Amino acid sequence: MADYEATGEALQKLVRLGKKQSMPFAFCPSKGDDESLFATHRKRAPDIIAKAARKASGQTKVCFGTFTVSGKLMTLTLIQELPAIAKKLKKHLRRERLSLNIKILDASGNELEADIEDLGDEPDTDDSDFDDDFDDDDDSDDYDASQSEDEPSERVVASDDTSLSEEDTPDDAETEPADASALLARIAALEPKLSDLPEPARGKLQQALASVTALIDAGSLPRAAASLDAVEQAFARVAPAPPADDPALQLAQRLTQMQADLQAIGEPALGKLSGALATIAGQIKAGDLNLASATMDKIAPALNTFKAAAARKAAEAQPTPEADTEAKAEAKAEAPPLTPEEQAAEDDKMAGRWESVAAKLEPVVLSTINAGLGDIEAIRAKFAAMQALAANGQAKEALAQSGDLSRMLREAQAQNAAQAAPEYPADALPFLKSRSAWLKTRDQLRAEIGRLQAAMNAALAGVEGMELAISETGKLFDYIESLDIRLIGALDSLVVEPDGPGREKLKDSARSIIADYSAELDSPFFVDVDANNGFASVKVRGPAITVLKQVSAALA
Repeated sequence: MADYEATGEALQKLVRLGKKQSMPFAFCPSKGDDESLFATHRKRAPDIIAKAARKASGQTKVCFGTFTVSGKLMTLTLIQELPAIAKKLKKHLRRERLSLNIKILDASGNELEADIEDLGDEPDTDDSDFDDDFDDDDDSDDYDASQSEDEPSERVVASDDTSLSEEDTPDDAETEPADASALLARIAALEPKLSDLPEPARGKLQQALASVTALIDAGSLPRAAASLDAVEQAFARVAPAPPADDPALQLAQRLTQMQADLQAIGEPALGKLSGALATIAGQIKAGDLNLASATMDKIAPALNTFKAAAARKAAEAQPTPEADTEAKAEAKAEAPPLTPEEQAAEDDKMAGRWESVAAKLEPVVLSTINAGLGDIEAIRAKFAAMQALAANGQAKEALAQSGDLSRMLREAQAQNAAQAAPEYPADALPFLKSRSAWLKTRDQLRAEIGRLQAAMNAALAGVEGMELAISETGKLFDYIESLDIRLIGALDSLVVEPDGPGREKLKDSARSIIADYSAELDSPFFVDVDANNGFASVKVRGPAITVLKQVSAALA
Protein backbone atom coordinates (compact mmCIF):
# COMPACT_ATOMS: atom_id res chain seq x y z
CA MET A 1 0.00 0.00 0.00
CA ALA A 2 2.46 2.55 -1.22
CA ASP A 3 -0.10 5.36 -1.22
CA TYR A 4 -1.70 4.55 2.13
CA GLU A 5 -0.13 4.49 5.56
CA ALA A 6 -1.03 1.30 7.41
CA THR A 7 1.82 0.80 9.87
CA GLY A 8 4.51 2.46 11.90
CA GLU A 9 5.21 6.04 12.75
CA ALA A 10 3.46 7.38 9.63
CA LEU A 11 0.22 5.69 10.71
CA GLN A 12 0.59 7.12 14.22
CA LYS A 13 0.92 10.63 12.81
CA LEU A 14 -2.18 10.25 10.62
CA VAL A 15 -4.21 8.88 13.52
CA ARG A 16 -3.14 11.90 15.58
CA LEU A 17 -4.46 14.08 12.76
CA GLY A 18 -7.88 12.71 13.72
CA LYS A 19 -7.73 15.08 16.70
CA LYS A 20 -7.99 18.01 14.32
CA GLN A 21 -10.31 16.74 11.59
CA SER A 22 -12.38 13.79 10.44
CA MET A 23 -10.15 11.24 8.70
CA PRO A 24 -11.11 8.53 6.15
CA PHE A 25 -10.09 4.95 6.94
CA ALA A 26 -10.53 1.27 6.09
CA PHE A 27 -10.08 -1.75 8.36
CA CYS A 28 -9.64 -5.37 7.28
CA PRO A 29 -9.93 -7.63 10.37
CA SER A 30 -8.61 -11.18 10.47
CA LYS A 31 -8.52 -14.07 12.91
CA GLY A 32 -4.79 -13.60 13.26
CA ASP A 33 -4.14 -10.14 14.67
CA ASP A 34 -0.90 -9.76 12.76
CA GLU A 35 -2.82 -10.13 9.50
CA SER A 36 -5.34 -7.33 10.19
CA LEU A 37 -4.82 -4.02 8.44
CA PHE A 38 -5.91 -0.48 9.34
CA ALA A 39 -5.26 2.14 6.65
CA THR A 40 -5.86 5.86 6.35
CA HIS A 41 -4.94 8.70 4.01
CA ARG A 42 -5.27 12.46 4.19
CA LYS A 43 -6.78 12.97 0.73
CA ARG A 44 -8.41 9.73 -0.43
CA ALA A 45 -12.07 8.79 -0.02
CA PRO A 46 -12.86 5.88 2.32
CA ASP A 47 -14.06 3.51 -0.42
CA ILE A 48 -10.82 4.01 -2.38
CA ILE A 49 -8.76 3.24 0.72
CA ALA A 50 -10.94 0.16 1.34
CA LYS A 51 -10.21 -1.30 -2.10
CA ALA A 52 -6.48 -0.86 -1.64
CA ALA A 53 -6.60 -2.22 1.92
CA ARG A 54 -8.50 -5.35 0.97
CA LYS A 55 -6.09 -6.03 -1.87
CA ALA A 56 -3.02 -5.45 0.30
CA SER A 57 -4.29 -7.52 3.23
CA GLY A 58 -5.66 -10.42 1.26
CA GLN A 59 -8.80 -10.30 3.45
CA THR A 60 -12.31 -10.58 2.01
CA LYS A 61 -14.04 -8.46 4.64
CA VAL A 62 -13.53 -4.73 4.99
CA CYS A 63 -15.30 -1.86 6.70
CA PHE A 64 -14.66 1.79 6.00
CA GLY A 65 -15.78 5.28 6.92
CA THR A 66 -14.28 8.14 8.94
CA PHE A 67 -12.77 8.51 12.39
CA THR A 68 -12.00 11.21 14.92
CA VAL A 69 -9.85 11.08 18.05
CA SER A 70 -10.62 12.82 21.34
CA GLY A 71 -8.19 12.15 24.16
CA LYS A 72 -7.89 8.38 24.33
CA LEU A 73 -11.12 7.67 22.47
CA MET A 74 -11.25 6.91 18.74
CA THR A 75 -14.79 7.22 17.33
CA LEU A 76 -15.39 5.56 13.97
CA THR A 77 -18.42 6.34 11.78
CA LEU A 78 -18.97 3.44 9.40
CA ILE A 79 -20.18 3.80 5.84
CA GLN A 80 -19.79 0.06 5.31
CA GLU A 81 -20.31 -1.94 8.48
CA LEU A 82 -18.80 -5.13 9.87
CA PRO A 83 -19.87 -6.70 13.16
CA ALA A 84 -17.68 -7.08 16.24
CA ILE A 85 -14.67 -5.06 15.14
CA ALA A 86 -14.11 -2.77 18.14
CA LYS A 87 -12.06 -5.27 20.14
CA LYS A 88 -10.08 -6.41 17.08
CA LEU A 89 -9.28 -2.84 16.02
CA LYS A 90 -8.27 -1.86 19.54
CA LYS A 91 -5.88 -4.81 19.75
CA HIS A 92 -4.48 -4.10 16.29
CA LEU A 93 -3.83 -0.43 17.08
CA ARG A 94 -2.11 -1.39 20.32
CA ARG A 95 0.33 -3.45 18.23
CA GLU A 96 1.05 -0.17 16.39
CA ARG A 97 1.78 1.54 19.76
CA LEU A 98 -1.58 3.37 19.68
CA SER A 99 -3.39 2.89 22.98
CA LEU A 100 -6.98 4.00 22.33
CA ASN A 101 -10.51 3.10 23.36
CA ILE A 102 -12.86 2.41 20.45
CA LYS A 103 -16.46 3.46 19.77
CA ILE A 104 -18.25 2.37 16.57
CA LEU A 105 -21.17 4.36 15.08
CA ASP A 106 -23.33 3.73 12.03
CA ALA A 107 -23.82 6.36 9.32
CA SER A 108 -26.75 7.85 11.24
CA GLY A 109 -24.73 8.29 14.43
CA ASN A 110 -26.20 5.33 16.32
CA GLU A 111 -23.73 3.45 18.51
CA LEU A 112 -23.13 -0.09 17.26
CA GLU A 113 -20.49 -1.29 19.75
CA ALA A 114 -17.62 -0.07 21.90
CA ASP A 115 -14.53 -1.33 23.69
CA ILE A 116 -13.81 1.17 26.44
CA GLU A 117 -11.72 0.71 29.57
CA ASP A 118 -9.64 2.78 31.95
CA LEU A 119 -6.35 3.13 30.11
CA GLY A 120 -4.78 4.78 33.11
CA ASP A 121 -1.37 6.22 32.39
CA GLU A 122 -0.81 4.24 29.22
CA PRO A 123 0.65 6.45 26.50
CA ASP A 124 -1.92 7.56 23.96
CA THR A 125 -1.52 9.53 20.75
CA ASP A 126 1.28 11.87 21.78
CA ASP A 127 0.90 15.34 20.28
CA SER A 128 4.39 16.61 21.08
CA ASP A 129 5.50 16.69 17.46
CA PHE A 130 2.07 16.98 15.93
CA ASP A 131 2.36 20.54 14.70
CA ASP A 132 5.79 19.88 13.22
CA ASP A 133 4.40 16.90 11.34
CA PHE A 134 1.58 18.70 9.60
CA ASP A 135 1.49 22.47 9.95
CA ASP A 136 3.64 23.11 6.88
CA ASP A 137 1.61 20.81 4.65
CA ASP A 138 -0.95 22.05 2.18
CA ASP A 139 -4.37 21.02 3.39
CA SER A 140 -6.23 22.40 0.40
CA ASP A 141 -7.00 18.97 -1.03
CA ASP A 142 -7.48 17.01 2.18
CA TYR A 143 -10.43 14.67 2.39
CA ASP A 144 -11.97 16.85 5.10
CA ALA A 145 -9.60 19.74 5.64
CA SER A 146 -10.03 22.08 8.62
CA GLN A 147 -11.95 25.19 7.69
CA SER A 148 -10.17 28.48 7.13
CA GLU A 149 -11.27 31.70 8.78
CA ASP A 150 -12.97 32.77 5.56
CA GLU A 151 -14.79 29.49 5.05
CA PRO A 152 -18.29 29.24 6.55
CA SER A 153 -18.93 26.57 9.11
CA GLU A 154 -20.96 23.61 7.88
CA ARG A 155 -22.26 22.99 11.41
CA VAL A 156 -24.92 25.43 12.53
CA VAL A 157 -25.86 25.50 16.20
CA ALA A 158 -29.26 26.88 17.07
CA SER A 159 -31.55 26.73 20.06
CA ASP A 160 -34.79 24.98 20.87
CA ASP A 161 -36.11 22.69 18.12
CA THR A 162 -33.99 24.28 15.40
CA SER A 163 -30.73 22.79 16.71
CA LEU A 164 -28.90 20.71 14.15
CA SER A 165 -27.98 17.49 15.89
CA GLU A 166 -25.32 14.92 15.08
CA GLU A 167 -28.01 12.81 13.47
CA ASP A 168 -28.84 15.73 11.18
CA THR A 169 -25.22 16.15 10.08
CA PRO A 170 -23.68 12.72 9.40
CA ASP A 171 -19.90 12.74 9.46
CA ASP A 172 -18.44 12.62 5.96
CA ALA A 173 -20.83 10.03 4.54
CA GLU A 174 -19.60 9.18 1.07
CA THR A 175 -22.19 10.01 -1.56
CA GLU A 176 -22.35 10.68 -5.16
CA PRO A 177 -21.14 14.22 -5.99
CA ALA A 178 -23.83 16.77 -5.08
CA ASP A 179 -25.39 18.85 -7.85
CA ALA A 180 -25.03 22.59 -7.21
CA SER A 181 -28.17 23.52 -9.15
CA ALA A 182 -30.21 20.96 -7.20
CA LEU A 183 -28.90 22.34 -3.91
CA LEU A 184 -29.70 25.89 -4.97
CA ALA A 185 -33.18 24.72 -5.99
CA ARG A 186 -33.77 23.31 -2.53
CA ILE A 187 -32.57 26.55 -0.94
CA ALA A 188 -34.89 28.57 -3.21
CA ALA A 189 -37.81 26.37 -2.16
CA LEU A 190 -37.03 26.68 1.54
CA GLU A 191 -36.21 30.41 1.82
CA PRO A 192 -39.77 31.80 1.45
CA LYS A 193 -41.08 29.29 3.99
CA LEU A 194 -38.79 30.66 6.70
CA SER A 195 -40.67 33.98 6.77
CA ASP A 196 -43.58 32.21 8.47
CA LEU A 197 -41.44 31.04 11.40
CA PRO A 198 -41.16 32.95 14.67
CA GLU A 199 -37.87 34.25 15.99
CA PRO A 200 -35.31 33.08 16.94
CA ALA A 201 -35.88 30.02 14.71
CA ARG A 202 -36.25 32.12 11.56
CA GLY A 203 -32.99 34.03 12.04
CA LYS A 204 -30.97 30.96 12.91
CA LEU A 205 -32.19 28.97 9.92
CA GLN A 206 -31.65 31.93 7.59
CA GLN A 207 -28.07 32.14 8.85
CA ALA A 208 -27.71 28.40 8.28
CA LEU A 209 -28.91 28.72 4.67
CA ALA A 210 -26.41 31.52 4.10
CA SER A 211 -23.64 29.18 5.26
CA VAL A 212 -24.85 26.49 2.87
CA THR A 213 -24.87 28.96 -0.02
CA ALA A 214 -21.32 29.99 0.81
CA LEU A 215 -20.22 26.34 0.82
CA ILE A 216 -21.76 25.88 -2.64
CA ASP A 217 -19.95 28.99 -3.91
CA ALA A 218 -16.73 27.57 -2.50
CA GLY A 219 -17.27 24.29 -4.36
CA SER A 220 -17.71 22.22 -1.18
CA LEU A 221 -20.80 20.46 -2.53
CA PRO A 222 -20.84 17.28 -0.37
CA ARG A 223 -20.50 19.37 2.78
CA ALA A 224 -23.15 21.80 1.52
CA ALA A 225 -25.53 18.89 0.87
CA ALA A 226 -25.03 17.47 4.36
CA SER A 227 -25.58 20.91 5.94
CA LEU A 228 -28.68 21.55 3.84
CA ASP A 229 -30.12 18.18 4.90
CA ALA A 230 -29.68 19.30 8.50
CA VAL A 231 -31.35 22.67 7.89
CA GLU A 232 -34.33 21.03 6.20
CA GLN A 233 -34.74 18.56 9.05
CA ALA A 234 -34.54 21.37 11.62
CA PHE A 235 -37.14 23.34 9.64
CA ALA A 236 -39.44 20.31 9.52
CA ARG A 237 -39.39 20.11 13.32
CA VAL A 238 -40.69 23.66 13.80
CA ALA A 239 -42.69 24.41 10.64
CA PRO A 240 -46.48 24.12 10.62
CA ALA A 241 -47.82 21.50 8.23
CA PRO A 242 -49.26 23.09 5.05
CA PRO A 243 -52.95 22.47 4.38
CA ALA A 244 -53.62 19.50 2.12
CA ASP A 245 -55.54 21.71 -0.32
CA ASP A 246 -52.77 24.30 -0.64
CA PRO A 247 -52.68 25.00 -4.42
CA ALA A 248 -49.03 26.07 -4.35
CA LEU A 249 -48.07 22.82 -2.63
CA GLN A 250 -50.07 20.79 -5.14
CA LEU A 251 -48.36 22.53 -8.05
CA ALA A 252 -44.95 22.06 -6.43
CA GLN A 253 -45.64 18.35 -5.96
CA ARG A 254 -46.70 18.03 -9.58
CA LEU A 255 -43.55 19.86 -10.66
CA THR A 256 -41.40 17.54 -8.55
CA GLN A 257 -42.92 14.50 -10.24
CA MET A 258 -42.30 16.02 -13.67
CA GLN A 259 -38.69 16.75 -12.72
CA ALA A 260 -38.24 13.17 -11.51
CA ASP A 261 -39.72 11.82 -14.76
CA LEU A 262 -37.43 14.04 -16.79
CA GLN A 263 -34.33 12.92 -14.90
CA ALA A 264 -35.33 9.27 -15.41
CA ILE A 265 -35.78 9.76 -19.17
CA GLY A 266 -32.50 11.65 -19.67
CA GLU A 267 -31.47 13.11 -22.99
CA PRO A 268 -32.78 14.44 -25.33
CA ALA A 269 -35.79 15.24 -23.17
CA LEU A 270 -33.60 16.69 -20.42
CA GLY A 271 -32.07 19.28 -22.70
CA LYS A 272 -35.40 20.23 -24.29
CA LEU A 273 -37.62 20.50 -21.22
CA SER A 274 -35.40 21.30 -18.21
CA GLY A 275 -35.50 25.02 -18.99
CA ALA A 276 -39.30 24.97 -19.17
CA LEU A 277 -39.55 23.24 -15.79
CA ALA A 278 -37.20 25.84 -14.32
CA THR A 279 -39.52 28.55 -15.65
CA ILE A 280 -42.48 26.86 -13.96
CA ALA A 281 -40.55 26.77 -10.69
CA GLY A 282 -40.01 30.52 -10.99
CA GLN A 283 -43.71 31.07 -11.66
CA ILE A 284 -44.66 29.10 -8.54
CA LYS A 285 -42.11 31.02 -6.47
CA ALA A 286 -43.50 34.32 -7.75
CA GLY A 287 -47.05 33.25 -6.89
CA ASP A 288 -48.26 33.06 -10.53
CA LEU A 289 -50.07 29.79 -9.85
CA ASN A 290 -52.54 29.98 -12.74
CA LEU A 291 -49.73 30.65 -15.20
CA ALA A 292 -47.65 27.83 -13.70
CA SER A 293 -50.57 25.41 -14.02
CA ALA A 294 -51.19 26.43 -17.64
CA THR A 295 -47.51 26.04 -18.50
CA MET A 296 -47.47 22.55 -16.97
CA ASP A 297 -50.50 21.59 -19.05
CA LYS A 298 -48.67 22.68 -22.19
CA ILE A 299 -45.51 20.73 -21.32
CA ALA A 300 -47.21 17.55 -20.10
CA PRO A 301 -48.00 16.12 -23.60
CA ALA A 302 -44.36 16.50 -24.71
CA LEU A 303 -43.13 14.89 -21.50
CA ASN A 304 -45.57 12.01 -21.93
CA THR A 305 -44.35 11.51 -25.50
CA PHE A 306 -40.75 11.26 -24.30
CA LYS A 307 -41.81 8.85 -21.52
CA ALA A 308 -43.62 6.61 -24.00
CA ALA A 309 -40.62 6.58 -26.34
CA ALA A 310 -38.28 5.69 -23.47
CA ALA A 311 -40.62 2.88 -22.38
CA ARG A 312 -40.75 1.47 -25.91
CA LYS A 313 -36.97 1.58 -26.18
CA ALA A 314 -36.59 -0.21 -22.87
CA ALA A 315 -39.15 -2.83 -23.87
CA GLU A 316 -37.41 -3.47 -27.18
CA ALA A 317 -34.12 -4.02 -25.38
CA GLN A 318 -35.65 -6.75 -23.20
CA PRO A 319 -36.25 -10.26 -24.56
CA THR A 320 -39.79 -11.58 -24.46
CA PRO A 321 -40.57 -13.88 -21.50
CA GLU A 322 -40.88 -16.83 -23.88
CA ALA A 323 -37.57 -16.12 -25.60
CA ASP A 324 -35.84 -15.49 -22.28
CA THR A 325 -37.15 -18.78 -20.86
CA GLU A 326 -36.14 -20.72 -23.97
CA ALA A 327 -32.67 -19.14 -24.00
CA LYS A 328 -32.12 -20.00 -20.35
CA ALA A 329 -33.32 -23.56 -20.90
CA GLU A 330 -31.03 -24.02 -23.91
CA ALA A 331 -28.06 -22.54 -22.06
CA LYS A 332 -28.70 -24.81 -19.09
CA ALA A 333 -29.02 -27.89 -21.33
CA GLU A 334 -25.90 -27.10 -23.36
CA ALA A 335 -23.60 -25.80 -20.63
CA PRO A 336 -21.48 -28.50 -18.95
CA PRO A 337 -20.83 -28.32 -15.21
CA LEU A 338 -18.14 -25.79 -14.30
CA THR A 339 -14.75 -27.02 -13.20
CA PRO A 340 -13.51 -25.76 -9.82
CA GLU A 341 -11.24 -23.30 -11.62
CA GLU A 342 -14.10 -22.05 -13.79
CA GLN A 343 -16.37 -21.76 -10.78
CA ALA A 344 -13.74 -19.71 -8.97
CA ALA A 345 -13.42 -17.43 -11.99
CA GLU A 346 -17.22 -17.05 -12.14
CA ASP A 347 -17.31 -16.22 -8.43
CA ASP A 348 -14.62 -13.57 -8.95
CA LYS A 349 -16.63 -12.13 -11.83
CA MET A 350 -19.79 -11.94 -9.70
CA ALA A 351 -17.81 -10.37 -6.86
CA GLY A 352 -16.53 -7.68 -9.22
CA ARG A 353 -20.03 -6.98 -10.50
CA TRP A 354 -21.29 -6.75 -6.93
CA GLU A 355 -18.60 -4.22 -6.01
CA SER A 356 -19.64 -2.07 -8.96
CA VAL A 357 -23.36 -2.28 -8.14
CA ALA A 358 -22.80 -1.77 -4.40
CA ALA A 359 -20.67 1.32 -5.07
CA LYS A 360 -23.65 2.89 -6.87
CA LEU A 361 -26.30 1.73 -4.40
CA GLU A 362 -24.51 2.60 -1.17
CA PRO A 363 -24.52 6.42 -1.41
CA VAL A 364 -28.20 6.38 -2.43
CA VAL A 365 -29.05 4.11 0.50
CA LEU A 366 -27.20 6.36 2.95
CA SER A 367 -28.69 9.59 1.64
CA THR A 368 -32.20 8.07 1.66
CA ILE A 369 -31.80 6.84 5.23
CA ASN A 370 -30.29 10.13 6.43
CA ALA A 371 -33.16 12.06 4.80
CA GLY A 372 -35.70 9.87 6.62
CA LEU A 373 -37.42 8.76 3.41
CA GLY A 374 -39.42 5.57 2.94
CA ASP A 375 -39.26 2.49 5.15
CA ILE A 376 -35.82 3.16 6.60
CA GLU A 377 -35.53 -0.09 8.56
CA ALA A 378 -36.57 -2.18 5.56
CA ILE A 379 -34.05 -0.43 3.32
CA ARG A 380 -31.29 -0.78 5.91
CA ALA A 381 -32.10 -4.47 6.46
CA LYS A 382 -32.26 -5.26 2.74
CA PHE A 383 -28.89 -3.65 1.99
CA ALA A 384 -27.28 -5.22 5.06
CA ALA A 385 -28.54 -8.65 3.97
CA MET A 386 -27.09 -8.13 0.50
CA GLN A 387 -23.73 -7.06 1.95
CA ALA A 388 -23.71 -10.13 4.19
CA LEU A 389 -24.37 -12.42 1.22
CA ALA A 390 -21.53 -10.84 -0.77
CA ALA A 391 -19.16 -11.04 2.21
CA ASN A 392 -19.91 -14.77 2.47
CA GLY A 393 -19.01 -15.40 -1.17
CA GLN A 394 -22.61 -15.25 -2.45
CA ALA A 395 -22.26 -12.19 -4.67
CA LYS A 396 -24.59 -13.65 -7.30
CA GLU A 397 -27.37 -13.98 -4.72
CA ALA A 398 -26.71 -10.42 -3.54
CA LEU A 399 -26.95 -9.11 -7.11
CA ALA A 400 -30.27 -10.91 -7.56
CA GLN A 401 -31.76 -8.70 -4.83
CA SER A 402 -30.49 -5.41 -6.24
CA GLY A 403 -33.68 -4.90 -8.24
CA ASP A 404 -35.82 -5.08 -5.10
CA LEU A 405 -33.58 -2.59 -3.29
CA SER A 406 -33.63 -0.20 -6.26
CA ARG A 407 -37.43 -0.32 -6.27
CA MET A 408 -37.52 0.44 -2.53
CA LEU A 409 -35.20 3.41 -3.04
CA ARG A 410 -37.27 4.78 -5.93
CA GLU A 411 -40.43 4.55 -3.86
CA ALA A 412 -38.69 6.29 -0.96
CA GLN A 413 -37.38 9.09 -3.15
CA ALA A 414 -40.88 9.60 -4.57
CA GLN A 415 -41.99 10.61 -1.07
CA ASN A 416 -39.54 13.50 -0.98
CA ALA A 417 -41.06 16.90 -0.36
CA ALA A 418 -41.52 19.20 -3.34
CA GLN A 419 -38.45 21.23 -4.10
CA ALA A 420 -38.86 24.04 -6.61
CA ALA A 421 -35.98 24.75 -8.95
CA PRO A 422 -34.65 28.30 -9.27
CA GLU A 423 -35.69 30.42 -12.19
CA TYR A 424 -32.77 30.41 -14.61
CA PRO A 425 -31.88 33.54 -16.58
CA ALA A 426 -32.86 33.29 -20.25
CA ASP A 427 -29.22 33.59 -21.34
CA ALA A 428 -28.11 30.64 -19.16
CA LEU A 429 -28.85 28.01 -21.85
CA PRO A 430 -25.23 27.88 -23.14
CA PHE A 431 -24.02 27.07 -19.62
CA LEU A 432 -26.66 24.34 -19.23
CA LYS A 433 -25.64 22.79 -22.55
CA SER A 434 -21.95 23.03 -21.66
CA ARG A 435 -22.56 21.36 -18.32
CA SER A 436 -24.43 18.49 -19.97
CA ALA A 437 -21.70 18.08 -22.61
CA TRP A 438 -18.88 17.93 -20.06
CA LEU A 439 -20.82 15.53 -17.85
CA LYS A 440 -21.32 13.18 -20.80
CA THR A 441 -17.67 13.50 -21.78
CA ARG A 442 -16.48 12.50 -18.30
CA ASP A 443 -18.62 9.37 -18.51
CA GLN A 444 -17.21 8.68 -21.97
CA LEU A 445 -13.64 9.04 -20.71
CA ARG A 446 -14.22 6.47 -17.99
CA ALA A 447 -15.77 4.09 -20.53
CA GLU A 448 -12.80 4.49 -22.89
CA ILE A 449 -10.30 3.95 -20.07
CA GLY A 450 -12.29 0.84 -19.18
CA ARG A 451 -11.89 -0.44 -22.75
CA LEU A 452 -8.16 0.21 -22.59
CA GLN A 453 -7.88 -1.64 -19.28
CA ALA A 454 -9.78 -4.63 -20.72
CA ALA A 455 -7.49 -4.71 -23.77
CA MET A 456 -4.39 -4.58 -21.59
CA ASN A 457 -5.65 -7.34 -19.31
CA ALA A 458 -6.49 -9.54 -22.30
CA ALA A 459 -3.05 -8.99 -23.86
CA LEU A 460 -1.20 -9.70 -20.62
CA ALA A 461 -3.32 -12.66 -19.53
CA GLY A 462 -1.41 -15.92 -19.56
CA VAL A 463 1.96 -14.22 -20.01
CA GLU A 464 4.33 -15.43 -17.36
CA GLY A 465 5.38 -12.78 -14.89
CA MET A 466 2.59 -10.34 -15.87
CA GLU A 467 0.34 -10.99 -12.87
CA LEU A 468 1.52 -7.84 -11.08
CA ALA A 469 1.12 -5.75 -14.23
CA ILE A 470 -2.47 -6.93 -14.64
CA SER A 471 -3.26 -6.07 -11.04
CA GLU A 472 -1.99 -2.52 -11.62
CA THR A 473 -4.10 -1.71 -14.71
CA GLY A 474 -6.83 -0.28 -12.50
CA LYS A 475 -4.53 2.68 -11.85
CA LEU A 476 -5.32 3.88 -15.38
CA PHE A 477 -8.37 5.58 -13.91
CA ASP A 478 -6.09 7.70 -11.70
CA TYR A 479 -5.07 9.65 -14.80
CA ILE A 480 -8.57 11.06 -15.32
CA GLU A 481 -9.18 11.92 -11.67
CA SER A 482 -7.81 15.39 -12.32
CA LEU A 483 -10.59 15.98 -14.88
CA ASP A 484 -12.95 16.26 -11.95
CA ILE A 485 -16.35 17.83 -11.21
CA ARG A 486 -15.02 21.34 -10.51
CA LEU A 487 -16.09 22.54 -13.94
CA ILE A 488 -19.59 21.12 -13.45
CA GLY A 489 -19.89 23.02 -10.18
CA ALA A 490 -18.69 26.24 -11.83
CA LEU A 491 -21.23 25.89 -14.65
CA ASP A 492 -23.98 25.14 -12.12
CA SER A 493 -23.19 28.44 -10.43
CA LEU A 494 -23.22 30.30 -13.76
CA VAL A 495 -26.66 28.91 -14.61
CA VAL A 496 -28.30 30.66 -11.67
CA GLU A 497 -26.17 33.84 -11.68
CA PRO A 498 -27.68 36.82 -13.56
CA ASP A 499 -25.57 38.79 -15.99
CA GLY A 500 -23.23 41.18 -14.23
CA PRO A 501 -19.97 41.32 -12.25
CA GLY A 502 -20.84 38.16 -10.34
CA ARG A 503 -21.22 36.15 -13.53
CA GLU A 504 -17.96 37.51 -14.95
CA LYS A 505 -16.14 36.42 -11.81
CA LEU A 506 -17.62 32.93 -12.13
CA LYS A 507 -16.58 32.83 -15.79
CA ASP A 508 -13.00 33.61 -14.79
CA SER A 509 -13.10 30.76 -12.29
CA ALA A 510 -14.41 28.37 -14.96
CA ARG A 511 -11.69 29.47 -17.40
CA SER A 512 -9.05 28.79 -14.74
CA ILE A 513 -10.40 25.26 -14.29
CA ILE A 514 -10.36 24.68 -18.06
CA ALA A 515 -6.72 25.83 -18.11
CA ASP A 516 -5.90 23.23 -15.44
CA TYR A 517 -7.64 20.52 -17.47
CA SER A 518 -5.88 21.57 -20.67
CA ALA A 519 -2.48 21.38 -18.98
CA GLU A 520 -3.30 17.88 -17.75
CA LEU A 521 -4.37 16.84 -21.25
CA ASP A 522 -0.95 17.90 -22.53
CA SER A 523 0.81 15.45 -20.20
CA PRO A 524 2.58 12.42 -21.79
CA PHE A 525 -0.15 9.93 -20.88
CA PHE A 526 -2.93 11.86 -22.61
CA VAL A 527 -0.78 12.76 -25.62
CA ASP A 528 -0.17 9.06 -26.32
CA VAL A 529 -3.30 7.35 -25.02
CA ASP A 530 -5.61 7.74 -28.02
CA ALA A 531 -3.45 6.12 -30.71
CA ASN A 532 -0.07 5.16 -29.25
CA ASN A 533 -0.91 3.13 -26.16
CA GLY A 534 0.00 -0.15 -27.88
CA PHE A 535 -3.16 -2.02 -26.85
CA ALA A 536 -6.34 -0.44 -28.22
CA SER A 537 -7.50 2.59 -30.17
CA VAL A 538 -9.50 4.72 -27.75
CA LYS A 539 -10.91 8.25 -27.73
CA VAL A 540 -9.88 10.05 -24.57
CA ARG A 541 -7.86 13.19 -25.21
CA GLY A 542 -9.65 14.17 -28.45
CA PRO A 543 -13.22 14.35 -27.10
CA ALA A 544 -12.06 16.07 -23.91
CA ILE A 545 -10.27 18.83 -25.83
CA THR A 546 -13.23 19.28 -28.21
CA VAL A 547 -15.77 19.73 -25.42
CA LEU A 548 -13.50 22.03 -23.40
CA LYS A 549 -13.22 24.27 -26.48
CA GLN A 550 -17.03 24.33 -26.68
CA VAL A 551 -17.28 25.28 -23.02
CA SER A 552 -14.68 28.03 -23.51
CA ALA A 553 -16.75 29.40 -26.39
CA ALA A 554 -19.84 29.47 -24.16
CA LEU A 555 -17.87 31.49 -21.62
CA ALA A 556 -16.79 34.10 -24.17
